[in-house]
Amino acid sequence: FQQLTLSPTTTNVYSGQIQFSISRAQAGKYRIQFSSQTSDGLRGNTIELPLKLGRRNSAPVLSNLNAPDSVTIPTGGSVRAQFTVAASDSDGLSDISEVYFKSVDGQNPDFKFLLRDDGGNAPPPPNQPPSGDTSAGDGTYSILLTIADSPTVRGRYRFLFKASDSIG
Repeated sequence: FQQLTLSPTTTNVYSGQIQFSISRAQAGKYRIQFSSQTSDGLRGNTIELPLKLGRRNSAPVLSNLNAPDSVTIPTGGSVRAQFTVAASDSDGLSDISEVYFKSVDGQNPDFKFLLRDDGGNAPPPPNQPPSGDTSAGDGTYSILLTIADSPTVRGRYRFLFKASDSIG
């Protein structure tokens, strides 16, 4: 609530300025009420109007990808490979909803391998490998894959890394 004392600029026309600040997280729809009161204490009608405060959303940005460009798996064996990527968002790290990659050439090209910025302390989500992340909340997202040899995994694969924020 902010009270503003106005002076007339012309007959029955009053104007003034109100300044306020909000955080990005507070952007949204509001209702503003205008009312008047004379110096004698008589009150006028109250007018209520909508106010929408938006934010300029920018997509998350990925950088500093650290991933092996090739992995050789010994016959009947397995290899551990870590993938890390830095993610940032103009609305802050808390606005990033997920960072992931897809194996474009894999058996299920729509499956998301979730990278996490959890410091390696959180249990992985269902059907996901551990993160292998070393520092929680620093904007570096990681995943630690164990790739076991089998006829179905042999071959060349391309990976597509993506991030999305709360707006999508």
